[in-house]
Amino acid sequence: TARKGHKFLTLPWQDDGTRILSITGYEHYTQAMKHAQRGFEAAANEFVKGLPQCIQEAKARLGTMFNQDDYPTADDVRAKFYIDVEMKPIPEAGDFRAKLTTEAVKAISQDIENRCNARVETAMQDIFQRVIAVTAKMSDRLRAFEPGAETTPAKNVFRDTLVSNVAELADLIPSLNITGNPKLDALAKQLKDDLVEHSPEVLRTDARARKRTADAADRLLKKAKQFLA
Repeated sequence: TARKGHKFLTLPWQDDGTRILSITGYEHYTQAMKHAQRGFEAAANEFVKGLPQCIQEAKARLGTMFNQDDYPTADDVRAKFYIDVEMKPIPEAGDFRAKLTTEAVKAISQDIENRCNARVETAMQDIFQRVIAVTAKMSDRLRAFEPGAETTPAKNVFRDTLVSNVAELADLIPSLNITGNPKLDALAKQLKDDLVEHSPEVLRTDARARKRTADAADRLLKKAKQFLA
């Protein structure tokens, strides 16, 4: 849950797994991580609490083959489970203070700037990729859906999350928009206006609403792909 939430609320930044977070999304992110951490800690404590019983069962099962040294202590096991979130500032090209020649400092500063720009571009592409994923899925699922009749069940049934995932992404985009790209803000608004207008139940029962929403999803899919081109 923590890892999934971390990836959902942030954007890719460095190859080592470091991800970027905007100031706008900071509070939401920290609250989500605290919630995940509390759940994780509770689960780890519960697991460790049952460790003595597991060891006793192993002792009874193994008999003379049982060796207490083969089993770590509860404290050792508990220490293996933890979540740590470290915040780091983004380096700025003009903030290099090493004692180097002027030319070397310029070269390093330029390299930092170039790398930051490239990472920002990758991060922004990740948002458009998310839009592509949800719109393509919505179009496919809505067009494949076949309502049931009195004697036959519906085919290719879609879940309510088909709509809620779009709504969740639309709400999240402003906090992920680290460059203030107006195209992204407009895209988020269109996701809400065009794809979340109808509830999942309406989309299952109203063929016209289902087709209009699928068509809108196709338009937004095309637009998101054009932004990446």
